[in-house]
Amino acid sequence: MSENCNPEYKNLNKIQSFGEQMYATVQVMEQACKNDEYLKQETERLDYLTPPAVKKRFNPPLVDSDKSYGFQVNGLENTVMFNSDTKKVLNIDFSDDSFLDMSVSDCVIEKYHTIDNSGAVSIHNRAVLPKKSIVEEDFTTAHLPTTTPNSYWYVGYDKSKPYTLYPEWMKNWKALTIPSIVRAQTFKATKTGVLQSVSLLLELNGTKWCGWGSPLVVQIWPTKAETVPKTEWDNKNKKSVPTTGTETIHVPITKLPRNNQSSMAYYPLAEASFESRFVFPGLQTFVFDNPCNVTAGEYYAIVVFCPLAHWEQAPRIGGFLPNSKYKYEYGDAFLSEDNGRTFIRYGKKDSDKINYKLGKYEPADFAFECKIVQEHEEYVPFDSQVEDYNYLYFKPIFTNPITGVQISARCSGWDDTDHEDGKFLEFEYSTTGNRNNPDDWITLGTSRAAISDGPTVLFLRAKMWQTSTNNALTPSIQEVTVEIDTTLPREMYVRTVMYNPKITPMLGASVWGSVNAPFNCESNKVECSAELIQDTIIPEQFRIITVAELDDYTYLDEINETYITGQSNDDRCTYLVNNPNIIEALKKMNVYVKPYTYVSDSSITKYLSFDGGLDDDDNQIIAGFHCSKSPAYPILDCIMHPTAEEYVQAYGEWYDYTVDYDNDIITFDETVISNMPVGNLTISYNPVFIQGLTNEEMPVILDYFQEDIQVTNEILEERYITLRAGMVDPVRHVYLNKGADNERELVEDTDFTIDYLEKRIIFTILNPNTGSTVLSLNDIVTIIYTPNIEESGLSIGYYAKRDESALNKQCTIKPNYLEYKV
Repeated sequence: MSENCNPEYKNLNKIQSFGEQMYATVQVMEQACKNDEYLKQETERLDYLTPPAVKKRFNPPLVDSDKSYGFQVNGLENTVMFNSDTKKVLNIDFSDDSFLDMSVSDCVIEKYHTIDNSGAVSIHNRAVLPKKSIVEEDFTTAHLPTTTPNSYWYVGYDKSKPYTLYPEWMKNWKALTIPSIVRAQTFKATKTGVLQSVSLLLELNGTKWCGWGSPLVVQIWPTKAETVPKTEWDNKNKKSVPTTGTETIHVPITKLPRNNQSSMAYYPLAEASFESRFVFPGLQTFVFDNPCNVTAGEYYAIVVFCPLAHWEQAPRIGGFLPNSKYKYEYGDAFLSEDNGRTFIRYGKKDSDKINYKLGKYEPADFAFECKIVQEHEEYVPFDSQVEDYNYLYFKPIFTNPITGVQISARCSGWDDTDHEDGKFLEFEYSTTGNRNNPDDWITLGTSRAAISDGPTVLFLRAKMWQTSTNNALTPSIQEVTVEIDTTLPREMYVRTVMYNPKITPMLGASVWGSVNAPFNCESNKVECSAELIQDTIIPEQFRIITVAELDDYTYLDEINETYITGQSNDDRCTYLVNNPNIIEALKKMNVYVKPYTYVSDSSITKYLSFDGGLDDDDNQIIAGFHCSKSPAYPILDCIMHPTAEEYVQAYGEWYDYTVDYDNDIITFDETVISNMPVGNLTISYNPVFIQGLTNEEMPVILDYFQEDIQVTNEILEERYITLRAGMVDPVRHVYLNKGADNERELVEDTDFTIDYLEKRIIFTILNPNTGSTVLSLNDIVTIIYTPNIEESGLSIGYYAKRDESALNKQCTIKPNYLEYKV
């Protein structure tokens, strides 16, 4: 009927009072019809104008196999369920590192190629021992560093020409049109390698060091061989003169600029330049930013120039006259009067009446030293005294309860005999993964190894060692096949691939609308829950110190500086043990003090920040690091950055530490934490946004959460409630006994406060004497809030387990979807 009414809204009270004597007149009914049509059209318009929500459906769920275990995909029903296989086969050909844990391995993966009979080339990967880089240094030198030069020659603006500065020269002091005096020294490389630096002897015209107008530049140029008449030193005229015969010399050359543009500089093999404030008289080493390669027996030139330096304040290069007994056999000094375009062997006698020590006569050689570094790699022979094995660790293999394992491989150096000449490779397995305890690892032969107690995680590693220095016997692994016998699994973890929708910026708490991740358990002996994981990386920073570093924290109120400053490490440790509040204060700053063994009594060790007490058998419990957020499996990275000059160290999950994902605690092996260097430990992971979701909660609305929590004695004592997810500030509503006769809405900052970081509602104390709050035992607190979820991708994690007596019962994960707003 409303479709025949005009959409016109009017308050019915303005037509007729809605008191007890209200009449149902025709006018009232007609207006009610108009109101109905108006509201209907406005609702349709609002629905049209509201940005749409898009559902991304996954049918079946898209599983991230690297982060899941104990599952199989049922392609017929598009579901995921407990794995029903009793054998698992893995083939590892090293084409990628998805099966390898390179963070804790000290073997490497290298490429190699094979050629078949048809000539086709194939590229393969293999695991091999690392090679040690051997660095050999060689110094090609002329008279350095033991001999003192008898003269110094300037480089800079040609003193025979009027000193003029043009704007284009000041902008480009390498311009070839500058009348610059350039000096060069040719030399013969004595080793093939990288020319890293050149050392020269420097002095300065004038009485003090000052600015030069342009940097002092040292370059390396190639040379060309030329046949020239022989010369000898004319002691009477103080210059070199021709004599009989010829000789071969090497003259500096370099590639000319494109189109021979005179405003451009040449292209050297290497270059170092320094301003005058960074260069001092005496022996000066010029290190090249981009060193060049040189070949033994080849000739090169050291070219030095400072184009805009005035002669009175120009740098000078030390060297020797031709009559000196120190003549360098494999090169000569050269002079260029046109900024390096052409060179004259030795140079010219200075026409001015200057002292010979200031470069009056032509130089035969400049004093120099070239540092050539040759690097090559070689295997390190095995040291039987320290048993320095190399290990290749495979990633933990999660599977059904394991009853046996067998391994086969294409490799070199593996057999069933003990340490003989033909064996330098072994495979080992463990069910604990503790790489710091050799007793946890069992050697695998080529036959099947039985495993008891049904562990659900298997750890494998290859132990490799070098047997000869000439690389004749070097282990390598081309391919590994692992066969694992299992029973049906009791646990399953399924994590979907991260989904990052293509979205546009919007004004809202988040782009996410809802998530539907339904599942079904066939029996009450099968349990399953879901969690939402964010595609962001949380880096947790922990500072690791020893008692020796406590001086840096004496500013804390909890520390009495008297018991730290100047005290022995034994006394410092005793002070910490007697004042555990200091350890807790440090932990709040994410500072952890390593275990300490007393010097005075080496049988006593105090675990300080890592003291978790004793278990029932009086064994030490190692306390762990508490994460600020809930990490999702697996931990992405665990890196130690030592304070001292040590290499960055990487630690592996299971091999070095374990994670309690229910309580967000990361615990290291005692040996690892004791040997950990002082420094910053960074642990990175994807955070869990919300966990413990049941099937009855599906679909989960991600912009509106309601939690109903019954007050317990623990809540009354602690005065706070921890919510499942982070909240947008402020919360929408907090009710006490909503819907009951004594319903009451609580007010933030009056009845309660909120720690948004810890996700806690903290109730205000009303009576300081009793510590009471608005809460009473068995009250129902209803919190309605918008979850604070970041604009990032989402992944769904499912954790299912079943009783030993229900291994024939299934948990079925159904197709799911993620809904987001665009």
